[in-house]
Amino acid sequence: MDPLISVIVPVYNVEEYLPRCLRAISEQTYRNLEIILVDDGSTDGSGAICDEFAENDSRVKVIHQPNTGLWAARNTGHGAANGEFLFFPDADDYFSRDLVSLLYKAINSGNGYNLAICRMKMTSISTPLEEIPSIDEIKMTEKSQDDLFGDLFGREGEKQYAVFMWNKLFRASFVKDLRTNNYARSQDKDYMIRLSFKLDKAILVENQLYYWFQRKGSLSHEHVAWYLFHGCRARICYSNLMNLPEDGRRFSHYLLDELYVRMLFWMSLAWVKPEWNTVALECAKMFKDTKQDYRRCREIPLWKRVVCLFLMRHPRLTYWLRRVSRN
Repeated sequence: MDPLISVIVPVYNVEEYLPRCLRAISEQTYRNLEIILVDDGSTDGSGAICDEFAENDSRVKVIHQPNTGLWAARNTGHGAANGEFLFFPDADDYFSRDLVSLLYKAINSGNGYNLAICRMKMTSISTPLEEIPSIDEIKMTEKSQDDLFGDLFGREGEKQYAVFMWNKLFRASFVKDLRTNNYARSQDKDYMIRLSFKLDKAILVENQLYYWFQRKGSLSHEHVAWYLFHGCRARICYSNLMNLPEDGRRFSHYLLDELYVRMLFWMSLAWVKPEWNTVALECAKMFKDTKQDYRRCREIPLWKRVVCLFLMRHPRLTYWLRRVSRN
């Protein structure tokens, strides 16, 4: 029998989209699944949809818990999982019926992989599952640890495949002690940074199997203060720098580069907000702890280091530069 794969879905107020995601899971061509739905205190009909789905599929387990956020819901599901492999789709997305089967094939393709990834497509169109083509042939590319870090911190676009948790199949024994951290945004990136320090390689399925649905009001597209997003990214980079494993020091320039860019955006966005003093103090500490390493980091262009170090000491100028650039 094929090994058990745990599909862990955090669910919060997605009643309009959840049935499509659940159908995509239930119709996977890979059948030996454990489906764990974590209802994170939904106030709409999402919890009832989960319960009804469980009544019709013996592979489903539903966990209802008070609302504590995406990171906690994923951790709850991870803790309850029994599978040899883990898949963490988002409840408002959808994907090919062959996704689990193909990622399972990739992760066991003979080179000792602990992570398999597929390409994804960003879309605002609800494509019927019947119209998603079956995959007859897959193309696979091995990604080294250097490749993974380069793509994690690369420009958005095709490299986005590296950042998220939901387009990946994880070997459970490899991530047994790894959990998402409590950040209001960008938990996925933090998780993937910490995981990539442990990986020496991964396998990428070049086919687009996962559809990242862009819905109004989704967590990644709410019209919330952007300083929160940049603040979380800055904290993630700082935390990983402070806990850098010795054999991961060669990747520190990625963290330093993003840390300073995110701090500048964060301070410029907080300049006219009540949170300014708190943000300024936190950035001052991060700056103090990292400035020497940043100054000496030859992998970051000299002009960029000079500009960032100057602007760090002149947040009001950064605020006005951002305002001008938007006009």
